[in-house]
Amino acid sequence: MTVSIAKTDFGFPNRQRGEVCGFDRLYPSFWIGRDEGLGSSQVHQVALSNDGRVWAVSPSGLVCYDGMRVTTYGRREGLACHGLRALAIDDDNTLWIGSDEGVQSFDIDAAIIRPRDWFPIGMVDVIAARNGLVLVGTPSGLHVGRNGDAIVPCVEPLVSGALISDVWIDDDGKSYVLGAKIGLLVGGASAWRQLLECGTQTTGILRRIQQYDRHSLIVGGDRGLALLSDAGEVLAEIGTQAPVDAVHCHGGEVYAAIGDALVVYRLHAGSFERIGTPVGLKRINGMCSDAFDNLWLASENSGVGRLSGLRNSLAYPQIPLSGPILCVKNCTSGLAFGGTEGLFYAGRVQVPGTKVWDVHEDPDGALWIASDQGLYRAQAPHEPELVSESSDVCAAPCRVIAPFRDGILVGSTRGLALVHKDGIDELLSADGNGIGYVYSLLVEPSGKVWICSLGSGLWVYENDEVRRACRDLGRNCNVYAVTQDADGVAYVAHDNSISRLSPDGDFRTLYESSESIAAWSVLCTSDGHLYLGTTRGLVEIDRQTGEEVFCLVDR
Repeated sequence: MTVSIAKTDFGFPNRQRGEVCGFDRLYPSFWIGRDEGLGSSQVHQVALSNDGRVWAVSPSGLVCYDGMRVTTYGRREGLACHGLRALAIDDDNTLWIGSDEGVQSFDIDAAIIRPRDWFPIGMVDVIAARNGLVLVGTPSGLHVGRNGDAIVPCVEPLVSGALISDVWIDDDGKSYVLGAKIGLLVGGASAWRQLLECGTQTTGILRRIQQYDRHSLIVGGDRGLALLSDAGEVLAEIGTQAPVDAVHCHGGEVYAAIGDALVVYRLHAGSFERIGTPVGLKRINGMCSDAFDNLWLASENSGVGRLSGLRNSLAYPQIPLSGPILCVKNCTSGLAFGGTEGLFYAGRVQVPGTKVWDVHEDPDGALWIASDQGLYRAQAPHEPELVSESSDVCAAPCRVIAPFRDGILVGSTRGLALVHKDGIDELLSADGNGIGYVYSLLVEPSGKVWICSLGSGLWVYENDEVRRACRDLGRNCNVYAVTQDADGVAYVAHDNSISRLSPDGDFRTLYESSESIAAWSVLCTSDGHLYLGTTRGLVEIDRQTGEEVFCLVDR
């Protein structure tokens, strides 16, 4: 499978880009503000629901961003009051809001959100919710709710009446509470006990907490950050020039909102190593991350921001290819990048100036390169050589390579060929004709090959025979990609449609796009999500109804 990373402008028109230092290129971002529908540029917290929607709270109400549009909910939708300050979403998709006047819960599973319970307990600063447990931090103590019961004050002497700065529930169900005077407390089924007294000399007064891994925590104070064991032992710490307003751990990295900047750290050899400053001149109040490694930010004066998950690919050592990247493959010596200006692999550019569409490393360590000049083979330390003199298919502009049996399948603008140790064989239909422009391939574990062609439809190669895959699919249509789910159902991206082809031959159109091409690539994950790589961004659709579930748009 080829993973495509196209160069694009990661911000919407007129959006503010993160004003950063020299790390900006590694952290593509955009910001959602008043122009996109936010009622207020001040956002206190952000969270994600199970379906991928982004929720945020601000003084003007509750906001939802579904990847395409911003929706604001107020009193008309059941909001008890404005002046929202805190937000958390439980595992069952119950949304909890803390405001100037109390705590309110909503059911957000349905298309229309529905208010559940309202607890007028006064000003709320922080909320955590997990597995039916809700912790609510206020200026005058901790409140707790369990399994849908009322939110009630905690009468434990250590927390009763104390100003609560932050709360957290870890993977094992243990609860943590932070406060300027109480320090760091841990509780659960038993009573609360103190893990850390008010902070360390480096961190100062504790303000924020997050789980780093199964056995350690990150805490932020008014003077620094610290890594703690779950027993309260300080494992590492670092001073900061301003108070830590928010902290988030994801992918082994620690994101800390410090003053007017977002700083990224990595823990290495028992110390904090600063690796970037992706956002500057913006005060961050809260953070969360999604399944695509995007980091979502709630800011004090710029709305909601997103640091693209593509930063993890872009952070790879600088690629000296000036044009767009068309494919990325994992090979023995690291990632191989193919693009419009050649192939970059193992620290050097190969076939410079040649557009590379796909690359494959065989068991002998040789690289096979599908390019506009034909099929290349590169065996270190020798330079790549064209191996297509004896084949019209491989001499034509090549688009895709897939391992097959003891060789490789190569698709080009002239057809499909099997390259093996004894030579190159073109694969023809039963009437002796070539397939035409082969754009992509899918090889099943059984050895069945799906062949996507531009201008001649969808084919399969099975039992040494090339045949049409489906009589209901137009013979002359453009087929860009195909994927399968665990039940063997195929999802086909063709022309402006996504269609569903079941193993018994049932064929129906699932989704139609207003674009001329519905998707360039499709992927059905092991947990049943169906994703489309489209011109307008990443789209998820329901496998049964074809309805859009989520859209991550970069315009």
